[in-house]
Formats: sequence, C-alpha cells, structure tokens
Amino acid sequence: MSRGKAVVLDLETTGLNPRTDKIIEIGALLVEDGEILDTFSTFVSPGRKLLPQTTEITGITDEMLEHAPVFADIAEKLLAFLGEHVLLGHSIISDYAFLKKALVNEQPKGFAFERNGLDTLKIARRFLPAEQKKALSALTAYFQIPHEPHRALADAQATFLLYEKLWDLLCLHTFFHFSCSMTESGRVLPLSVCFVYFAAKQR
Repeated sequence: MSRGKAVVLDLETTGLNPRTDKIIEIGALLVEDGEILDTFSTFVSPGRKLLPQTTEITGITDEMLEHAPVFADIAEKLLAFLGEHVLLGHSIISDYAFLKKALVNEQPKGFAFERNGLDTLKIARRFLPAEQKKALSALTAYFQIPHEPHRALADAQATFLLYEKLWDLLCLHTFFHFSCSMTESGRVLPLSVCFVYFAAKQR
C-alpha cells in the first residue's frame, strides 16, 4: 500500500531555543514506500564558536564547521529538496521550528513555510508500552536499529528505520483493532492519513 513521499529530517543545533540558537548540521532523506530516493547532508556555520556542551552532545567541533556554508548559502537547495513533502522526524516539531525560523529569515518578506508532519515520538507513545523509554536512542535499541546518535544524517536514517517498524505496528493495530474508519467524501482514507498526528503549522 502506497505511503507517498516524505522527507525525513534531523537537525543538530547549538541549543534548544530556535530564537537564539543556530542550526549546525542538516540531515534529510527523501523516502517513498520504504525506499530512500535521495539524501541531503551538510554542516552549517552558526557564525560563532560552539559552546563545549554542544560539542560534547553532538561531537561537532569548530574545526568541522570552519569551511561550512552559512544557512543562506544552502537555503534554496534545501527548499528544493524539501519540496511540498510531509516532514517526518522524531519530535519533529522542534526541528520544524528551527527550520522555519532559518528559512523565513533568509527569504523575501512575506515568505511562508508551512508543512505537515509525522512524529515518530508521538506514534511511539501511542503504540508502545508506557514503560518503554521513547528517546530515539532508546527506541533504536528496542527495535535493534543501528544508530550513531546526535549526528544529523545518522539520526535521520535511524528515524526512517524506526518509522518503518512503527508502520508495521500501525498496520496491525489498524486492521485488527481500528479498521481505519476515517473517511473523506464517503471514501476510506489511505492508512498514511491515520499516521498524521499533527499539522506542523506554526505562526
């Protein structure tokens, strides 16, 4: 059953506040029906030295960012890669907030960046036992998914594989418990619609 295309997104940043912190690495996968069609990966210069705790968490150093482009230099290429696809991520709303702020800041006045999202964290909370930890590293260990944490492309790849595992759980729950009765204009919606837990639209 077709799930359509999506972009799996992960960002590494200098901190947790999109108003004051900066993106330092972007990893993204264009996926469709369980297959990776394309990848996007780049370091991004934050325009300032990294704090020691940022390097400790991400493994990214000032030396690694020395020749990295600033966000403005990769914004158009990134937008082309994202297209109008749904964004898939683990706690995607956080990365979406960083991405939206960075893109809006670099585009002409009036530019709007609005995308729907799929959040593997929310899906895991719905379908996995309450006692199971839901951090990406915990879930990859739970499903025995290879994972190098806190690097953008590796986290995106791990999130994609996690999504595939959760998709299998969704299908089981759908067919045997829910029957996916959501309808639109009298027709049954695709299973993928049942996976949309939020519309990532901030204003």
